[in-house]
Amino acid sequence: MSINFETSDGTRLNVDTAGEGMPVVFLHGLCGDAGQTSEAFPTEPGYRRVTIEARGHGRSQSGGLDRLSIETFANDVGAYVEANLEVPVIIGGISLGAAISLRLAVKRPDLVRALVLARPAWLTASAPENMIPNAEVGHLLTHLPPPAA
Repeated sequence: MSINFETSDGTRLNVDTAGEGMPVVFLHGLCGDAGQTSEAFPTEPGYRRVTIEARGHGRSQSGGLDRLSIETFANDVGAYVEANLEVPVIIGGISLGAAISLRLAVKRPDLVRALVLARPAWLTASAPENMIPNAEVGHLLTHLPPPAA
């Protein structure tokens, strides 16, 4: 099931859920969406997967490009959790989703019961070398029509 969640700045985020039971906020990686988390999340009864698609990912709006950051993504997740779930929650994710989860746990420990981190993306430098392909794709999409990009 998918619903929309509106952030404090009016950006609409897609929230995808599946299963029944204790909610586990499980976030996707960079360039991913809820499809990634649905493939990786266990299907055992008793747990409900809640994936908040980050700004500019999946069916979520991007909002202001100057706001695309792990800090903003974590704030968005925190706002959703506070408004819609009983806290504290289990939270985790894959790659970027793990980094967002960790940021939320550090900044808002009152919201987090436990962390599940899969292939975490740690940032130690701005624009690391392994991210060059993503920057190039963004450049192409900005300057060329989609079929040419």
